[in-house]
Amino acid sequence: MQRATSPSWIPAKVKQDVAREHQELMNIKLALDMETVTYRELLEGEESSGCWPCTITPITINEQLLQPLRLDLDPNVQTVKNQEKEQIKSLNNKFASFIDKVRLLEQQNKALETKWSLLQGQNPSKNTIRPMLEAYTGHLRKQLEALGCKRAQLEAELKAAQQVLETNKKM
Repeated sequence: MQRATSPSWIPAKVKQDVAREHQELMNIKLALDMETVTYRELLEGEESSGCWPCTITPITINEQLLQPLRLDLDPNVQTVKNQEKEQIKSLNNKFASFIDKVRLLEQQNKALETKWSLLQGQNPSKNTIRPMLEAYTGHLRKQLEALGCKRAQLEAELKAAQQVLETNKKM
């Protein structure tokens, strides 16, 4: 009997698992066949003669079924599979990072849009700032004029005091 070989793209672990499960199933089948034959003989013996157990018939075993499947496994398949798995993990992590960055940028964009709309809404307030600034500069000019007058007054007083001092020195 010729065995079918499995395709080379099936990973070695899968092939080993299938072979092991096949062997276990064959062992179970053999045990069940033996048990079935024994029970049949027991039932036939009781029905025919009433003696229990009379004879046991030999069991035939197909030795080819007991041999594990020979699966030709390529050792490189498992390493390639592991490399691909690691690459997928790496790409998945990069993709998750990219998604996080996009979410962060979207949040920043919304914050900037909100600030922009608030700043655009404040344009009329610029019109009120200009008159306030002009009023303040006008007030500062008045203070400067007042200080200029005070300076002139103090300079006049200084000259008068110096003249009094000069006249007192001459005396």
